[in-house]
Amino acid sequence: MLYQEYAEYCRIFGHGKDRFVLEGELVEGLGEGCYYVNIPGYFHQFVEKLGFEPYPGTLNLKLRPPYIQMRKRLDALPWIVIDEFSADGRTFGSARCLLCTIENIPCAIIVPGRTHYPDDIVEILSPVQLRVALKIDAGDDVTVAINYD
Repeated sequence: MLYQEYAEYCRIFGHGKDRFVLEGELVEGLGEGCYYVNIPGYFHQFVEKLGFEPYPGTLNLKLRPPYIQMRKRLDALPWIVIDEFSADGRTFGSARCLLCTIENIPCAIIVPGRTHYPDDIVEILSPVQLRVALKIDAGDDVTVAINYD
């Protein structure tokens, strides 16, 4: 709790690089991440705007209760916009991403413009299969660090 307050004061008064931390439990997703990540209109934007080729799928975390409010405060940060586009006669919606790390692995929180998840679920893109790289499975705790200037 004190760390959250400290981070907020740093953001308000502009003292150097701020860091937010989210903690949650790895949960199973809807299984749609692989499909959407592989669509060229999204994939190319991820590479260009996030700086990495995303693994085809996402990692889903259910935030611990103290971190749900922290997640909401992240909305005030500068997010990377993934633009909507049309392909094959269909419109694909926009999304926004926020760069982060999990155990020094570069990642990005992704929030689709149209999402089926509640506020306590965070979806993560990464250049690697995080479950394998971190040797984690459903129910394991995961810490996400969000750094910004």
